[in-house]
Amino acid sequence: MPNSATNVESPDRYAGSQKFATSRTRRIPLALPRQIICGGMSYAAHNKELAEWFPIKEEIKGLPWFFVKSPSSFSSDGAPVKLPDISPLIKKTFDNSWGQVTGEVELGIVIKDTCHRLKVSDVREHILGYTIFNDLTQRDMELAGYPVCASKGFYTFGPIGPHMVPAEDIENVQSLRFELRVNGVAYQNGSLSEMMFPIETVVSLASQIYELRAGDIVTTGSPPGMFDYRLRPGDVIEAEIEDIGVLRNPVTI
Repeated sequence: MPNSATNVESPDRYAGSQKFATSRTRRIPLALPRQIICGGMSYAAHNKELAEWFPIKEEIKGLPWFFVKSPSSFSSDGAPVKLPDISPLIKKTFDNSWGQVTGEVELGIVIKDTCHRLKVSDVREHILGYTIFNDLTQRDMELAGYPVCASKGFYTFGPIGPHMVPAEDIENVQSLRFELRVNGVAYQNGSLSEMMFPIETVVSLASQIYELRAGDIVTTGSPPGMFDYRLRPGDVIEAEIEDIGVLRNPVTI
């Protein structure tokens, strides 16, 4: 079981922060989407982190995999993340009712129009813009073998926002830096350049499975660091991506 880290900043003194600039980009209001298609296994370091619990078969090694987030998990910037009571769902004793819940900072790719079975070379013309997604997960259930649609599908476990930046405003999206913080302490940081494949490949492969429609969001997966802490009531979790902004959510029960 992964070790947990103590959040060192008192939540009642933490008012939020921003690390990266956003002055070069426009900010467009973003409605909650029809569906969020989550990509995973996009970062080699994260794949290595997961290998102890989730052995990857050779047939799909080095490729992204996908799942759909429950619509009831969708929420917006500033909305509370509600920690669940998992005691009826798992045979395990905790010192609280929610166990280990953590987030993952991911790029959200907003789809422009209906498309299916896209070629990699055609993906860009179907991207409307970019946003930030925080893929929250109940880790005890995940590691016990629950399907990701359950461990990642709890109510409020899919914050998205705080807005959309038009695709044409970001010259090289693959170079953007990102960070995930809890009460100001960084647990994930890096760059989209560390992905094993470009975002066009992620969208193209997602479109082989799903019909994508205007406003749908495809996410890119996340780097390591999501096992190193436990969210608690009163925390503030922030997912930030350069040139896009900060997605900030308080944590409650």
